[in-house]
Amino acid sequence: MGRCTVDSFSYHDWFRILLGVSAVGYVLLHRYIARPFTRPPVRLPAEFTYREVVDRLAHEVGANYPYLADKGIDWPAAREEAARAARDIHDERELGLALNRLLGKLEDRHAVVVSPTILEEFGWHPGLLLRLIDGRVYVVGPLDGAPAEARGPACGSEVLSVDGVDGWPVGRASANSLLGRPGPRPPETLLLLGRRDTTAILRYRTPSGGEATCELARSLPALPVPSGAPSGRMLSDGIGYVELPLLLRAAPRSLPPALAPRPVPNYTRSLSEAFKAVRRARGLVIDLRGNPGGDLQTAVITAARLLPDRRRVGWFVDRTGKRGLGLWFHGSSEAFLGPVAVLADGGTASAAEILAHILRRTRQRTWVLGRPTAGAVGSTTRIYRYRDLWAVFPGHAYVDPWGDRRLEGTGIVPDRVVAWTAEDLCRGKDPDLEEAVRLLTGEGDGSASDGS
Repeated sequence: MGRCTVDSFSYHDWFRILLGVSAVGYVLLHRYIARPFTRPPVRLPAEFTYREVVDRLAHEVGANYPYLADKGIDWPAAREEAARAARDIHDERELGLALNRLLGKLEDRHAVVVSPTILEEFGWHPGLLLRLIDGRVYVVGPLDGAPAEARGPACGSEVLSVDGVDGWPVGRASANSLLGRPGPRPPETLLLLGRRDTTAILRYRTPSGGEATCELARSLPALPVPSGAPSGRMLSDGIGYVELPLLLRAAPRSLPPALAPRPVPNYTRSLSEAFKAVRRARGLVIDLRGNPGGDLQTAVITAARLLPDRRRVGWFVDRTGKRGLGLWFHGSSEAFLGPVAVLADGGTASAAEILAHILRRTRQRTWVLGRPTAGAVGSTTRIYRYRDLWAVFPGHAYVDPWGDRRLEGTGIVPDRVVAWTAEDLCRGKDPDLEEAVRLLTGEGDGSASDGS
C-alpha cells in the first residue's frame, strides 16, 4: 500500500470550503440565527449520573424541539432506546457519542453535542478535500498548507471506500461524525474527520479507470474554523459577483473561546466594499454556496443592500406554537435594484437560507440557482452543559411571512438546478456561475420572481 502523491492543489477560497465541510463549523456557526431568543446555557448538576444526563436531555428535546410532529419523529421510542443504551455508558466519551446518536434522530444540523473529548475523537483531518457530486464522492485535492505526506489521489478520482467500508454513507458519517446524522441534505464539500494521528485508508478509482489505495494521516485540526469576509468583483458583460461565505459579525458568548466560531472581522465595512466594487453592474450574482448561516442580524445588514424597503422575514414559534417577535429585513435607498441570481447548494443553511428565501419571494427578478439548500432553519435556543460537554438543539421553528414552516427539512428548491461533473471540478469550471451569467445577460430563459 503506497502513500498518495500529487502536486499541491491551490484553492483560492479554501476558507469558504472549510466552512462548508467541517462538521464542527456547521455545529458552531449555525448556533444563532436569531439572537433575540438566545438563552444562557442550562447547567446540569455535575453529580448527575450518565443515565440521568441522557434522560434529562431526552426529556428536554421532547418538551421543546418544535419539529417533532413536522418530521413525524416517534420521540418516546427514541427516548426509550437511548435509556437502554445509557446502561452501557462508562465515561464522558461514550456519553457524548450516545447523546449525539440521540440528537441524530432529529436529522437536524443544529442539534449536536460538542466536548473536548469529542473534538479529539473527530476533530482532525488529513487535509484532503472531497466533493459530493450526484451521490458520488470525488477528490478535489489537498488544501493549501496540508503536509506533503497527507496529499491524496489526483483530482477527479472517485472515492470507493473509507477504512474498508464502501459507499457514500460512510463518507458522510466520516465527514460529519460530530453530527451523528447530518440531516436530510448533506453538504457538498467534505473532509475525512477522525481522531488525531489516526490513518484514513482510502480506496479510489483514478480518472483513467484504475483502482488504488492510499493511507492519509489525520494531522490537521478542524478548529478553529476560519471566517470569510464578503468580497465583490465585476465579471464580463456588466455582471457583478458578490461572495458571502458567512453571516456572522460577533462570536456567541455562551460557548468557551476554544469552541466558539470566529466572526467575520469588520463585516459591515467588507460588505460595503464588496457592493462598491459592483456598483455599476446591470445584474448581480450573490454567492451563498457553502454559507452555513450565522445570525439574522448580520443577514438584515446584508439584505439592506438588495431591498429598497422594509420586508417581513417571518417569526419563530416554540413547541406550543407561541409566536415570538416578528423579524424584518430593513431596506435601503441605496439598494441594488437590478436582476439578481442567488447561488445556493446543500451547504447553504440557516440564516443564509432565510436570506435567499426572502429575496426570492419578495424581490422582483430574483432567482435561485444551484442545488437544494440544507433545510436547517430552526433557532438554536436550547443549550445545555454537563461538565465539559455542551448539547444544543433548536427550541424555535421558523415560520415565513406566508405562514409556511416547511423550509426546515426541505430547503429551497432552486429555480434552476445546475449539474456538476468531476471534469468541471478539475478544470476549475463553475457551472453555477456560468448559468447565472447566462440568465442575467438574457442568454437563458427565465421568468422573474413575482415579488408577492
